[in-house]
Formats: sequence, C-alpha cells, structure tokens
Amino acid sequence: MAISCLGLLPTGLASIRLHKRSNLRRLRLRYSEIALLEVLREPDVYIEQRGEEFVAAIRALVEDASIRIDEIESVLPGEPPRVRSEFRALVVALRESA
Repeated sequence: MAISCLGLLPTGLASIRLHKRSNLRRLRLRYSEIALLEVLREPDVYIEQRGEEFVAAIRALVEDASIRIDEIESVLPGEPPRVRSEFRALVVALRESA
C-alpha cells in the first residue's frame, strides 16, 4: 500500500510506502481530486485502460461534483510537469467527448 502525505511523514508504518507531497495548495482539494492527481502522476501504473472508459469515469465524477476541474487547475502550478500534462490532456478529452 502507498500513501501520499503533505508535510511530515508519519513513522512506524513499516508495511506502507509513504510519499511526501509539498504542494500545500492541495489542502483545498477533495480526496477524490487528490486521488486523481496521484493517478495522473503515474498513469501507466494506475490506469488499466486509458481512453474512453477512463474519460467516462472521470466525467461521471465531474458531473456528480466529486471532482472540480477548476479547483484542480488552481493547484497545477505546484505539481510536476507530467501531472500538468496528463491533466491538460484529460481536460481536452473531456471536452471532446461531451
């Protein structure tokens, strides 16, 4: 299991891989939005089928307000280039499939 944390990493969790994140803008995001950023950080690891199915799943989360595109965009400057690039591609795919 892997967990991403802002700030200091907890100790005493031997069987869990911890990843430190320093983008404090993430504090205003919902858990589902942070999870999307983590997926986009390593899409080859976490996305089994890229394409229409993934875009449809994200669209459903946007439509039920679990994910707010504008809020995610506001934290992108503090994210790695790959996350920014993957997110922009996702937004284009969401617009094209509308």
